[in-house]
Amino acid sequence: MDLISTLRTRLLEDILADKKLALSPQQCQRVAIDPPPPNSPFDLATNAALTLAKTCNTPPLALAEHLLPLLKQNPFIEQTAIAHPGFINFTLSPLALRQLLQSLLVPEERTPPKSPRNINIEFVSANPTGPLHIGHTRGAVVGDVLANLLERQGHKIRREYYVNDHGEQMATLARSLHWRYRQLFEPTLQAQEPPQGLYPGQYLVACAQKLRERDDDKWLQQEPSLWLAPLQTFARDHTMTSVRQDLQALGVRFDSFVSESELVAKGAVERLLQRLQQQGLAKHDTLPAPKAARAPKSDLAQRHLIMETRRFGDSENRVLQTSTGKITYFAVDLAYHLDKLQRGANELVDIFGADHSGHALRLQAALKACHDGAEKKERAPTLAVVSCQIVRLIEDGKTLKMSKRGGTFLDLRSLLERVGKDAVRFLMLTRKTDAPLDFDLKTAVRQSHDNPVFYAQYAHARCCSVWRSAQELRIEENDLAKANPSLLATAAERRLLRNLALFERTTQSAAETLEPHRLAFAIGDMAAALHAWWNEGNKDRSKRILPAELNTPPLTPPPVPPLTLARLALVKSAQKTLETGLNLCGVTAPQEMT
Repeated sequence: MDLISTLRTRLLEDILADKKLALSPQQCQRVAIDPPPPNSPFDLATNAALTLAKTCNTPPLALAEHLLPLLKQNPFIEQTAIAHPGFINFTLSPLALRQLLQSLLVPEERTPPKSPRNINIEFVSANPTGPLHIGHTRGAVVGDVLANLLERQGHKIRREYYVNDHGEQMATLARSLHWRYRQLFEPTLQAQEPPQGLYPGQYLVACAQKLRERDDDKWLQQEPSLWLAPLQTFARDHTMTSVRQDLQALGVRFDSFVSESELVAKGAVERLLQRLQQQGLAKHDTLPAPKAARAPKSDLAQRHLIMETRRFGDSENRVLQTSTGKITYFAVDLAYHLDKLQRGANELVDIFGADHSGHALRLQAALKACHDGAEKKERAPTLAVVSCQIVRLIEDGKTLKMSKRGGTFLDLRSLLERVGKDAVRFLMLTRKTDAPLDFDLKTAVRQSHDNPVFYAQYAHARCCSVWRSAQELRIEENDLAKANPSLLATAAERRLLRNLALFERTTQSAAETLEPHRLAFAIGDMAAALHAWWNEGNKDRSKRILPAELNTPPLTPPPVPPLTLARLALVKSAQKTLETGLNLCGVTAPQEMT
């Protein structure tokens, strides 16, 4: 049950039915229901009077007085009160609490959306020139959790990895592998570092050993023209095998891996260039001013194939093909995004690293241009870009410097071995994606409240511990249907109830805004509320979930007091909700913590 949406829908219906207000649905879009301040005795609050005051030409407090009867007639609302400068606070009625807990204890089958979206989410897409590192890991977790959240809303999701296996970087990879391969046969090279311009990372040593096992010394005396392509393919396949294994260990799955080189080979880029010229969206011209300022003098007078993206929102027009015939990265990437749409997606989501954030605007403009230039005027496809800022790896209070090109970085496999999948995944969600994230290796393995994933998992384990004790008293889940949640009156109990009520809305907003950190924050808040409730019982025996006299029952357990049954219903609801949230994060929900 999405209690918050139910409350908001009822409030909007009552407001729109009020003839004195004479408001339209568009004017009420900003009306919301949110938690009140932390120390408030109320469960929720609405900003309706504040957001509608200007439209109604009425002071917020006076409008709040007018709206108060509308809330009082809602069967889900009990007590109400107006707070400066115009908020209306309220508590949930016994009916609302009972339906909320019942929906959490026995989840209903989720209603599919009226118009499910077909969304392609592309993430990770690291160049196959080496192992995945901690920077790629953030994008992997963000993309996977977003896919989980959107699937939960009933949308059709395709998880996709774009393999950038075309271009000069792959030739450099092949040359780097060949040097490591030679190193295995030539003693004079074994103490040397790779020449400048090659990838220096040790990860290519294992690849070279695999190549020697397969081909022995076949490529030692061959000309580069003969070994460049085969070694490029070998290095790519070896790297991608490792990448797939690491992603599987992280709990990330993909529906498809799309090869850039295969896309080029099947003529997708050539067809795109022809189409854009036919539609008048691309023409041969000299470089635009901003690009000309950065180009070599010998290139200024040359005519390149340039796409007119500026009139569709880009900061400048973009080169698709240089005067020498070289296809640009932008052209290939545009062809790839159009290929996604041709395969059935009507919405695209890209998870970019911090160094690719500037690429988003030109892609969005180019897709708009292609749609406007098409003969079929269907709904324009959307491209949303989530930019993941850098991850700073912290050890002993110091930031570790990482460079994939320099060969100095902590790869994903080593990170998982040190701190485990659950810690890696959850900690990657503890900051907004557009903010840098500090990943402290010691915090990640610490078993204390300082470690967010331990704190959340411990809350779930505590719920399971209470429920095991309840089962020893022969209490079953079916018994919880008789619970009276209106007996839950302490501040800690109401706080936990409020967190449970807000959870469904949080998962929806996290999916719609493409902000998975909201889910991690909600889990953290719920865990904090659960631990606070638990600690309250340690200080005051009357507030214990299971009274002491029930902990050591006789052969025939005594009747369970109504308050205890209500608290057990709250515990079980919290356990199930925490499990749902942790599973959406791809994190295990342990029943015990050792």
